Amino acid sequence: YKEIPAEDDSRPVGNPPKLKRSVTEEFLNEVSYCNGWLTRKSVPYILFCSDLVTALGSGMTVKYFPLFFKNEVHMSPIEVQIIYTVCPIGMVLFSQIGTTVKTYIGRVQTIMLMRIIGVGLLITMAILADGITRSKYILVPIYVIRTGVMNCTYPLDESILMDFVPKKQRGRWKSLESVAAFGWCGSAVIGGYLGDQHGYSFTFIITAAVQGSSLLLTSLLLPLVPIAEQRHKDSISVSQHEQEDFDSFMNDNGYPDDKRKLLDPTSGIDTKSNIQ
Repeated sequence: YKEIPAEDDSRPVGNPPKLKRSVTEEFLNEVSYCNGWLTRKSVPYILFCSDLVTALGSGMTVKYFPLFFKNEVHMSPIEVQIIYTVCPIGMVLFSQIGTTVKTYIGRVQTIMLMRIIGVGLLITMAILADGITRSKYILVPIYVIRTGVMNCTYPLDESILMDFVPKKQRGRWKSLESVAAFGWCGSAVIGGYLGDQHGYSFTFIITAAVQGSSLLLTSLLLPLVPIAEQRHKDSISVSQHEQEDFDSFMNDNGYPDDKRKLLDPTSGIDTKSNIQ
């Protein structure tokens, strides 16, 4: 006969109920400007309009950069394709830089800084190509850096969108990205016309002006999006019933305080406003 050890009744049974997080109305209405016209509910609208304007500007010239390098800089097709092999690497590197920078100055501030740099580099390209120099050893590095800088803020845009849009509405806003893509393609017609009539440098300047104007929209996010990226109680919605079930489970199964803090997503959260 084999002795079976008695079960330890003090051992917790099952898993604690999950506490659901969501963006609350209180959090979205916490900050208000312009007599209530500008609140955190405005964040996705502002972000979409800013990205749309940027996409319209980019579409005017992106499709014509290969022709610019071939016809104006006199590069071979192989050399042009090498540029577009290097550009994705630059995007990855600058994305890492952007992620690091945003921890010091904030997400919106980083987006604006990167776009200012990108617009400045595009203007520099236009000025240089308009009679100063068309050396590929100067223009190509400027273009690669400019492409990396302008496209490295996508993760930051997504982060802001996820933080300020309720979960059930996120799919709707993600689907609107196709509208921006359509505008990107549509503006290529205008860019082609300007390029034929006035040359590539003039088109670059117009593109820079359009992209620069998107900064005016992005600046509206400055008072709405916190600099310090941290979860706080105002952005978490946990029903009283769910919290009572969670506490009851913890007490009945004798979870220690340190274990409770690990399982409870609302514990240890700074409730102070982090708007700076």
